[in-house]
Amino acid sequence: MKRLTITTIALSTVFTANAFAQDTKNCDVKSFVAVLAEMDNATAEGKELVITELKMAKDKMIADDAEACAIHLTKASNAATAQ
Repeated sequence: MKRLTITTIALSTVFTANAFAQDTKNCDVKSFVAVLAEMDNATAEGKELVITELKMAKDKMIADDAEACAIHLTKASNAATAQ
């Protein structure tokens, strides 16, 4: 019973991590362009948030912090597509 519980927990952790990784943007110019294209359909508040997140992503990209940059790009994308 303990093995089954431990196995279940381990598998759910792996699947959750993979699902998160699929939703996260890459820190590259292509992702920046994609988010900018998504921003065209965003609300005024959404556009402000997108611009803020893109500025932070750019700063992280310059600082060579790809993980933080990707997080900001993902937040920007989510803000652009939120309704």
